[in-house]
Amino acid sequence: MKKVITAKKFIKKHLITIWLVIAAVAFSGILAYAKFSDGQNYTKRVVSTGTNDKVLFTSNLLNTSNTGHPKTVTKGYTSDSYYDINIYNYDKNKVSSYYPGTINYTLNAMLVKPDASSTVYDTTDSDDLNALKNVLVETQINDIDPDNPVITYTYHKIYIYRLIDGTPEDTPIVTLGAIDQDTMTASYNLTGEQLVPGKTGSAVESYRVVLPKEVIDSDVRVKITAEPNGHSDLPSSIGGVFYIQSQNIVITTGWNGEFVDSRTKAPSEYDAFNYRISGAGTANKVLKWNSTYLQPNKQEIADLFGDNSFSASTSQEALSLPLKPDVYTYDIQFYVKDAVAREYINGLTWDQLIAANLVSLEDP
Repeated sequence: MKKVITAKKFIKKHLITIWLVIAAVAFSGILAYAKFSDGQNYTKRVVSTGTNDKVLFTSNLLNTSNTGHPKTVTKGYTSDSYYDINIYNYDKNKVSSYYPGTINYTLNAMLVKPDASSTVYDTTDSDDLNALKNVLVETQINDIDPDNPVITYTYHKIYIYRLIDGTPEDTPIVTLGAIDQDTMTASYNLTGEQLVPGKTGSAVESYRVVLPKEVIDSDVRVKITAEPNGHSDLPSSIGGVFYIQSQNIVITTGWNGEFVDSRTKAPSEYDAFNYRISGAGTANKVLKWNSTYLQPNKQEIADLFGDNSFSASTSQEALSLPLKPDVYTYDIQFYVKDAVAREYINGLTWDQLIAANLVSLEDP
């Protein structure tokens, strides 16, 4: 009993001190919890879609606004056109960190109309089906024997290939277009796509979208979207619309180069620019570009110039024009190189971009 009384006296005498100790311990626990919680919130801020935060699911051509990407060719152009699309597990404009795990996503491809909403063609609707057939089904009639004319059909398709080290695989992973004269594939969802971090933490998946010449100046466009699956800390979707349009060009003796992208949009709205070399006659020229800000399409360099030694430090190509017999125009895509380049180009008008001579065609 004496020990109990002594303990009570001690507690009564030091009651304030005891309460201060208890309060300090409790407050330390709150701080520890708050610090842990803030760490979790920081992770979410890094991959959120706020304008001041990093977005760890981006692309060279796809974005949250589903921007249109027209490619301009000359009248009478008779080759297929293509776009190379890269998807990253990091913010291409602010590269310093990568998504910490595998990103699962679905790649969607669809044939869409040239309206403001990029409406998907409905192949169950007769008007939509006929509109696609007019572009993607070619009919030939052999009437050597009028009593028994032979009708043959050619079916045109849009393909998507997976790129491995810049080279497309032999078999397409997506095929859109005409199956027969009455059947169309207007959309396809490629599930199970992944961005798997490598040793450095970065991951890139690349695709080539090939559009046949038959879609030039038509109402058939291709919309590509990538949708992360089960990742609430990433954008719900990024996408873009791709189509080919022609432009009349007056061919004159001599060779010139110029950007041919629409001036209705500011340079800040483009992730890549189309530079056209056009002219006639024979000449030796040098194509130069500022490799700090722009990087040409590696595959186009290889196709046009036969140069497979292209590297990031390359900043010019010597040309003997014409590159191919009876070809008077050559289009080359130049991509915005990185975050520094993006910031610089965002501050330019078209007149300033041209005056900066980021790409030029010069005499040797």
